[in-house]
Amino acid sequence: MSLAHEDPLEGYARNIGGSAGEGTHGGTAVQRPKEMPTRDDATDIVSTASELKKAVGTDDTVVYIDDTITLQTTEPIPVGSGVQLVGGFCDPTVSGRGPVIERDTYENTSGTSENPTFISRSNDEPPTLWGVSMRGPNTDLEYFEPTDLNDRVSTGIWSLDTSGTFEAIGCEFWGWTLAGIMLGATNVETDADVIRCTFHSNLMAGYGYGIEQYNGHLWCDRSFYDRNRHGVSGFGYPSESWVLTESVIGPNWISHAMDMHRLIQNRSAEWLDNQGYKHDRGGKYIHVRDCTFMNATSMQGSGVEGIVQRGLSVEGDEVWGCDFWHPSQPVAPGGPDDAYRVEARDSWEKFDAHDNAFDGPNRGFGAPRATVPGETGTTELDHNWHTISLNDTYRDPVVFVKPVTERGPQPCHTRLRNVGSESFDVRLEEWEYLDDKHVVERVSFIVAEDGAYRTNAGNQVVVGNVRTDTTFESVTFDSSFSDRPIVLTQSQTYNGSDAIITRNNNVTPHGVAVRLQEDEAHDNGHVIETVGYIAFERGTVELAGTTFEVGRTPNDVTHDWSRIRFQPPRNGTPVFLADVQTFDGSNPCHLRYRNLNQNGVDVRLQEERSVDDETIHVDETVGYVVSKSARTVETPSAN
Repeated sequence: MSLAHEDPLEGYARNIGGSAGEGTHGGTAVQRPKEMPTRDDATDIVSTASELKKAVGTDDTVVYIDDTITLQTTEPIPVGSGVQLVGGFCDPTVSGRGPVIERDTYENTSGTSENPTFISRSNDEPPTLWGVSMRGPNTDLEYFEPTDLNDRVSTGIWSLDTSGTFEAIGCEFWGWTLAGIMLGATNVETDADVIRCTFHSNLMAGYGYGIEQYNGHLWCDRSFYDRNRHGVSGFGYPSESWVLTESVIGPNWISHAMDMHRLIQNRSAEWLDNQGYKHDRGGKYIHVRDCTFMNATSMQGSGVEGIVQRGLSVEGDEVWGCDFWHPSQPVAPGGPDDAYRVEARDSWEKFDAHDNAFDGPNRGFGAPRATVPGETGTTELDHNWHTISLNDTYRDPVVFVKPVTERGPQPCHTRLRNVGSESFDVRLEEWEYLDDKHVVERVSFIVAEDGAYRTNAGNQVVVGNVRTDTTFESVTFDSSFSDRPIVLTQSQTYNGSDAIITRNNNVTPHGVAVRLQEDEAHDNGHVIETVGYIAFERGTVELAGTTFEVGRTPNDVTHDWSRIRFQPPRNGTPVFLADVQTFDGSNPCHLRYRNLNQNGVDVRLQEERSVDDETIHVDETVGYVVSKSARTVETPSAN
């Protein structure tokens, strides 16, 4: 089956649940969790319904699903304490979505109105589901309204555990009519972590939830929701809360995507009064952070909300950093079809929505993209302006072309102008005391779209611009790093014709300081230029469809040649970019390189000689990015 959300979700693959980017299956669309048990770790390998029922009912088993299993169960299958159920939905080595647990009947002889397929009750250690694809009996995968809802209720798994945390990681729940996952009960508070899961095609009038939360605390992270009636539905108890982070809500919905009821909608006034509950209570709190809501219009053609709080929570609700595709920010709390709506009151009391974007898609808001949009390559330049035409069209491109080889001994660096959506101009620039004529040198370049991203490997990349002159300007990254990143900076404009480079200082997980620097004889100021920056976590990142190694040298690079050794293997001569990370020496200097091959590169710092002939430079730290392959751009004609 192919869903309409495939195209708008391009770019989120591997970062969220597996439906993003590769239809409704996982496969290569999701990175395999490091802690996920393998087939070799299994205590039980099952391929039949009887084997599955027996294995999951035994405490502390690791159950590996080896083949699609069809269940005709009419009563819940008990799940033992500490059970780990392992499928192939988030395993790139498994074809398609992998084996599926299918339920082909609505029949219910248990007396439990929720009709769960699996149930975990009062376990000391709730179950963990890894990469399990679980399909309900609604095989048409379409919205319907039966004559009697109770005849068509079905649920994937119900956790009624009061200690520990129920976990679902990299799983898929589809075709369920009540919910894929149910959590807790009136007097049962169940905690759950749902990470990188996919909930789609859970459709039926009155129900149709990805997750039904009765009670407890729920955290949903980097997951995908589409073609449900509601993605998450909360019952409203004052001990109930849910947090939604870095997730994507697709464009196809029957009703609003995320829902917290007020108790009076689910319980009688008499019952609430006897229990001492407030009628308008709407949970303990809901928090929604850095999520993308594509659902401005329902599957039936009407407007539809992203989030609805029907009651009044105990601690207050917060929504921030989200990218709503709804046309504008809500004004009145009860407005229909808005990005978010609150009921039961005439004000935004206890509902704090801030720092969100509307009329999406918007860069810098919502769920991080899985790969950084852009392109890379290598080319050869001289002192004349050359136009590099780009393969794609960009909205806010940022360009980096550094360092330069050392075929010609005169100090030189690259200079940009006319950075645009489809091309940029670049040339070699010598310092003011030289004749500004230079032999052909080789350079690599990266073009990246402005924004904050999480790459396939889970590493962050932040791209942006800042305006500065010869005074250090502090930049705060849109998203902080766990450790000190590698930073490249370069002027994007040509507002002043005097030769300039950028210098970096105080690189931290939260930001960097950057300034322009002219040669010593002229370093008495420069007009303001726009400076681009890109910050990478160390390790391996995917940028513009190319895998890069990101590294940092010790603080020992000087005016003498130093060798940087790459982690093999590589195919041919790679794309290589680098920049000085420190400002230990204040004399103007820039990087030059030679002997670039699949194993490494030589780099050194080159000072200019506008004031004196001394070119000795103190130790500095160099950060670099190097690809496993390269796209070579034919040297363009001079403008």
